[in-house]
Amino acid sequence: MSFYIDEKKRQLDAFKETPLQEKQTLYRNVRSIIAMLVKISKMTEIYPVEDKVFDDFNENMEQNLNIIFNIMPFFSITTKKVGFYYQEKKIKLFDEGERKFRSLFLVNEIRELYFSKGITSAEIRRFFHVIAKTLNYTGMDYTFNTLLWDYNIQHIGTVSDPDMGDPELFSETQLATSDIASQPEPFDDDETATLGYLEQSSHPADFNEFCERRGSGFVLGQYLQFATKFILKYPDDKRSFMLVRQLTTFPYELLKEVRINHSLAFFQSIITIVQRFPDRQHILYDKLALALSKLGEEKFITEVFELAPLLDSDQYRSFSELVYLLASRRFVETFYLLVDCPIKEVRLLSLPRLGKSFKGAQIAERFFKDTNWHIVRNALTLLTHAYNPEYLEHIRK
Repeated sequence: MSFYIDEKKRQLDAFKETPLQEKQTLYRNVRSIIAMLVKISKMTEIYPVEDKVFDDFNENMEQNLNIIFNIMPFFSITTKKVGFYYQEKKIKLFDEGERKFRSLFLVNEIRELYFSKGITSAEIRRFFHVIAKTLNYTGMDYTFNTLLWDYNIQHIGTVSDPDMGDPELFSETQLATSDIASQPEPFDDDETATLGYLEQSSHPADFNEFCERRGSGFVLGQYLQFATKFILKYPDDKRSFMLVRQLTTFPYELLKEVRINHSLAFFQSIITIVQRFPDRQHILYDKLALALSKLGEEKFITEVFELAPLLDSDQYRSFSELVYLLASRRFVETFYLLVDCPIKEVRLLSLPRLGKSFKGAQIAERFFKDTNWHIVRNALTLLTHAYNPEYLEHIRK
């Protein structure tokens, strides 16, 4: 922080001595950078950051930064509820995405975003990743400050202020990833305080130390527990719409990164909310149920099994739990894909669980009549865990 204070003071002193024409150049290029970041934030909802569509943004931003650094080696942008500011002058943008992008900073209690000379092209691209993950993934696993540290971004930093206040509320179509810990009221237990600590931790090392002490499972568990309670207690609150949007989007995005444990935790929370939701006619119930229905789509099930070769050994058990969820909605297709799964450990963990819940003598007969011996052998393993006398005949054969 002392680095920032010293640089900020030097920046203010240098700006006072800067000729008017150069001040205009600074403002114009700072505005261009913010405008680009707003566009980038919208593009990350459509394209992965590795896509070539971001190459031009990367190059243009680097050019704008170089122009600024030729005049001044350091600059900062202030975030307020009413907009972005540079040297107390409001940055005027006419992009509807500006409000949503600004919320990213407000909910993370970021008062200022600063850039210093020396930033590389690769660092800029990594910064795009930070924006993408903070906007499009769970706020507990992906906080802005933490990701700056995770991505080794040394020339972009933030100054946090826990007294900035809550962000503006959006309509359902405008809702962005929000700071769950800053929501008002809801419960009197200590989970809100825990979440508050995690979000207000301005230094990534503090956050990581806390996670290491408590475990990432604890962190995610706190978020999901809070979200579940909030949605069930306040289904008509706008923030519940935001939470449902997170819950129904994040698990599928996490699967793409082969984060099986976290994705599974999201699905299990959605199931809990659907089972306990008080009004089956409510729009949020429909959204949650629709998200779960994808688990039964053959294309999606196939895509899940395509992840199996990418798993680490410590993910096998959670993957088998995910297989169980898929089988509960589309058993036959899931079983066939499990038989073809190249990871033996996944099959051995999944078949006993599927067998205990298996109900379908006709399906069992279909399996045993198959000409593929692998299907017959795995079906036999399946039924030995079913503990149902009805299947004894098939087992004896």
